[in-house]
Amino acid sequence: MKRILIEICFWINLVVYLLVIVLFIEMIGNTDIISQYFTKGHLSNYRMLLNIPILALWIYNIVVWSKNDKTTLRLILIIFLNGLYNPIYYRMAVRKKWLI
Repeated sequence: MKRILIEICFWINLVVYLLVIVLFIEMIGNTDIISQYFTKGHLSNYRMLLNIPILALWIYNIVVWSKNDKTTLRLILIIFLNGLYNPIYYRMAVRKKWLI
């Protein structure tokens, strides 16, 4: 059950940061089609709720790091590149069978 919740947090993290990339591309293109949809409407109310699974995955990655990894560079990446490095580190932990 715990693994399923962490996988859901992983996918939410991935979707949110893919959306951030799309909004960045939209900003470069100087359009407001997608950003208006996400900032003015019912979706803007749920935007903050999407941060809770991202935070849960971040804490889980720090716990996995403290029990198995101990590489200082990875801890710095987990802390300072929160959303961008979280999915990468989680998949690395799955591949190395570090999950708790």
